[in-house]
Amino acid sequence: MCASVQHANVVTIYETGADDEGPFIAFELLAGESLETLVAREGPLPFATIGTVTEKILLALEEAHAAGLVHRDIKPANVFLSPGRRALGVKLLDFGVAKGSRDYGSRLTMPGDVVGSLAFMAPEQIADEGVDARTDVYSLGVCLYFMLAGIRPFVGATTGELLLALDRSDLSLIHISEPTRPY
Repeated sequence: MCASVQHANVVTIYETGADDEGPFIAFELLAGESLETLVAREGPLPFATIGTVTEKILLALEEAHAAGLVHRDIKPANVFLSPGRRALGVKLLDFGVAKGSRDYGSRLTMPGDVVGSLAFMAPEQIADEGVDARTDVYSLGVCLYFMLAGIRPFVGATTGELLLALDRSDLSLIHISEPTRPY
């Protein structure tokens, strides 16, 4: 499916096939590191870097969504950064669990399968209520938090703890009252 998306911020697939060792995907050779690795080493990123990364991933998602694809696994490990002389190169990787509006012949997932990385999933994706472009935008928002804070907003030592953290987020405890005076 990724091969159907041609964009400067999406990894380029050159060939797919199978050999004696099994199926393979040949894609462009990238130099650099994942966003996950960079934040683990550096902590919160400068605002200019965050803006560049976010803009380029949004452009990649715009192209993928226009092609009828929902990535379903936007996370820092799937964002690759290549330092350049003039600009930071940003590539969106791993469309392995992408969902297409067209039948691409993939049977990697079945109806009812919840796929992706739990800590970055949109609530509707976790609840298996269907996914669309907004699902990827939500996950990018979680990545944005990760770049700003240097940590994930939802953590747990086990899958169960992570699910509880997602369900009991401090954000859900915020009560917004009606303003007492107009702004």
